[in-house]
Amino acid sequence: MSMKEVLEERLKELGISRYELAKLVAEKRGKKRVTDVSTTVSNVIDDPENRRYKSLAEVVSLLDGEIIIRWKNVTERKIS
Repeated sequence: MSMKEVLEERLKELGISRYELAKLVAEKRGKKRVTDVSTTVSNVIDDPENRRYKSLAEVVSLLDGEIIIRWKNVTERKIS
């Protein structure tokens, strides 16, 4: 499954539109108009692999998610 499909599926799961997501982004950024961020949100959903990480991470966070990196080799480190 591609990242685009994952994001689109999440929008459906939450029952929100791209416009509603753009409203959340605009609020978070302190923008008065949704149109200030609607193109950014559409671009993140349509082509997430080629967007700025900051924009992608913001959208994922507003969809109540997180981006996780899982390394294939595991090294344990004692911290206390």
